[in-house]
Amino acid sequence: MKNDMTDVKISVIVPCHNVVGMVGECLESIVNQTIGLSHLEIILVDDASTDNTVDVLKYYEQKYSDNIMLVLCDKNGRQGTARNIGMSYATGNYISFVDSDDWIHPDMYKILAGIMMNNNCDIVQFRYKETKQLPSDYNRHIDNVDVKIYDYAKDRKKYLLDSSILNESCTTKLYSSRLIAEAGVRYAENVAYEEPLFTYPLKFYADRVAVTQAQLYYYRYNENGTMLSYMNNPSTMVQHLQVQQDVYTRMSNSGYMDEFRDEINLYFLHSFYAETFYFMAARRMPMPAVMLRYMINVVKKYIPDYKDNPYIGYPGVREEMESLKLIDCAGLSDDELEKMAADYMRNCI
Repeated sequence: MKNDMTDVKISVIVPCHNVVGMVGECLESIVNQTIGLSHLEIILVDDASTDNTVDVLKYYEQKYSDNIMLVLCDKNGRQGTARNIGMSYATGNYISFVDSDDWIHPDMYKILAGIMMNNNCDIVQFRYKETKQLPSDYNRHIDNVDVKIYDYAKDRKKYLLDSSILNESCTTKLYSSRLIAEAGVRYAENVAYEEPLFTYPLKFYADRVAVTQAQLYYYRYNENGTMLSYMNNPSTMVQHLQVQQDVYTRMSNSGYMDEFRDEINLYFLHSFYAETFYFMAARRMPMPAVMLRYMINVVKKYIPDYKDNPYIGYPGVREEMESLKLIDCAGLSDDELEKMAADYMRNCI
């Protein structure tokens, strides 16, 4: 096993907006990493906060001036914009994203950098734990973690179909900076659900991916938080649709469409169409006929032969794609179409 961390430098990008009561805890979990602060370049991007978040960020920048950079935005552009700005300043050979109201395990970067180095990986995917407060065993040292390596260069078609390997969450991964530069990926800006435009294309550029089931990231669940309220707003569903269309356009214009057309089309059918039913059902939002008709028209425009996709009948895909049957009902009245959508959504979660 390789243990020399001499050349390891991790750029940790933290978008911040109105988190005055939480960002200090987040930053403490970063600056106290067992890998050592000398291996971290922490880039704080304040996304035009209107509370006293900036005061907290300035305190940490002054206290750790050799390792923390603070970037102030004049206009709120949401997390995607803030992360893109952070990447423009990053100089590390690895890149990580941490949300400013969350925590990370003290050993996280030591573990992830070790996996990267020992396995010559492009991405390490790890797991998170949802919590309202740090668990009692937070400081428990982690000696060994399970690691499984996936050679995307040899079997990319197979792995593209398995979302358990690489999901679309950006915070539960450590990335090679070289990979991000080669792919030229950036987040969608000024919208919710911004991550797929960054994460999905990377699956076509990565050659080796490591996955560990270790829970190294602590996602703070706040049932009264503004983010949860925002995500429950129907307008965010429209943003979700737009981001997925941008992902499809990006992939259509890439050099991967000919070889991976069925896999890319299946992803679009899942993320743009089928997943939207799940998102709305989980948030108890009704599916308006106008929105469903829009989704149907886009699917027919982008993938007119969607019924011929060879993966639709696969186990695990067949049930999800039941929603595609609603496309054949587009000629019904709005009331009839909405009733059919409601019946489907009632059983899809």
